[in-house]
Amino acid sequence: MTSNAYVSNKEAGEILSKELLALTLRDRNEITEEIHGVSSMAVEETPELLIRSLSMLEEELQVMPESKKKYYTKALSLPDSYVQKDRFKLRFLRTCLFRPKEAAERIIKHLTNIAECFGEQCLQRPVCLDDFTKSEQRTMKKGGLQLLPYRDRAGRRILISFPTDHISGLTPDVRVKISLYLTSIVTTNGHVEDLETQRKGIVVIMWFDPEFKMGGGMTGSAVKRLKHQAPVRASAFHICAPKTLKFRFGRFLVTKSAVLPRIRLHLGSPMELLYTLNSFGIPSQNLPITNGGQIKTTYIIQWFKTRKIIESGNAESKIVVESPHSSDVVFKRGGGAVHNAGNSKFRSIIQKKYEEGDFTYKTQSALVDELQKELTLGGFRIVIWNEKLSRFVHSTDKKTIQSKVEYSIRSFREKDSQSVNRRTADVLLEHNKTSGAITRSLDFDVSSSRKRFKFIDGNMNANGINFYDCGSDSDSGREDFCNCTAQNLVKFHFD
Repeated sequence: MTSNAYVSNKEAGEILSKELLALTLRDRNEITEEIHGVSSMAVEETPELLIRSLSMLEEELQVMPESKKKYYTKALSLPDSYVQKDRFKLRFLRTCLFRPKEAAERIIKHLTNIAECFGEQCLQRPVCLDDFTKSEQRTMKKGGLQLLPYRDRAGRRILISFPTDHISGLTPDVRVKISLYLTSIVTTNGHVEDLETQRKGIVVIMWFDPEFKMGGGMTGSAVKRLKHQAPVRASAFHICAPKTLKFRFGRFLVTKSAVLPRIRLHLGSPMELLYTLNSFGIPSQNLPITNGGQIKTTYIIQWFKTRKIIESGNAESKIVVESPHSSDVVFKRGGGAVHNAGNSKFRSIIQKKYEEGDFTYKTQSALVDELQKELTLGGFRIVIWNEKLSRFVHSTDKKTIQSKVEYSIRSFREKDSQSVNRRTADVLLEHNKTSGAITRSLDFDVSSSRKRFKFIDGNMNANGINFYDCGSDSDSGREDFCNCTAQNLVKFHFD
């Protein structure tokens, strides 16, 4: 193994392969499935487990040498310190999969880093943006490290890092401070504990772009400081880089770490890397990087404003949602929420209602009432993107929720009708290519508008067209439509 501070692409691949081979088959499969977002290694929680684990954690903290836990002891002496709360300790227990000894060591290291980087006042209250200098805040807004506003298909938050020397002011020490802050606040969503993130962990992406200017990178001491201290685990770690020896990876690859088996090294062009990330359930089309290697700052600026609101503690901060959960139904113009897991679940509920015939036999009002009950029973929240404020908000207004549910039903009807028409038109056009028949036009009434589709007319007669009902969009009906003549056409029902 090289003695240099950094290793080449080839050496990095060999290190990661050895780490995987050292695991048992079961561990290897569990980690692989979690990386892909197929399953989670999170421990199933019960009240008994929480009580027992907190008690064991307390014992581990008590027997720890005083010289190692001076900042923890200091935090306990401060009135109303967040460190004394069970919810703070549970974050570390979940990170360590309820192994109390590991959680205790992680808490001690985390508090040491927080106190040394931000000051002892952050032992009494959580770190906030105001703990950064104005210069550091300007550097943060340049987007070298970002928490993305959306999640992967498993419901995990995504943290992306761009290791480049293009960003002035982003020194290794500033990177450490930003990393400490981001991994601390990601365990909450506004003023609410983000249990989904605490249990499932986060996805980390390290993106090396061909256009980046690369220099010394993170120092060994900076990398060491960030290890085994965060109140959240990296359940998947993706390193994306070009196929060139110019890009070399840091010390964390040559130091034994539990995160190594979770690292996946992807080499290729930016487009190839985006496709690869997409296969892991990451909506890569929205990554904040241009084809020319420029870091996009739209997300980070919106996020910065959102964090300011959350940390202000005013009335608005109570309804702000930093990142919608996988159980949230999100409404945002432009299709930005179409991949949210909660939206997919809600569409499935609507689809089930449709298949059961509710769309035919029940009124719109009755459907809306039933779907609202389904949302409540399923623990869904309605989250709306506020265009004016550029942030997500949790809506509890009954009229707003009703209008959004009505919109969902209306949208489903339109898409279903368009899907039937599109399939019918495709079949007719394909039949036309093989039969050589004449192509004509047929108008359908779809959602109060006229849609024109081509059809096959073997012997068109404007006055003699006879329709007969199929009753549904069944396969047999579409086949009849393909084979019909001008005197014997099929009419589909779209209501």
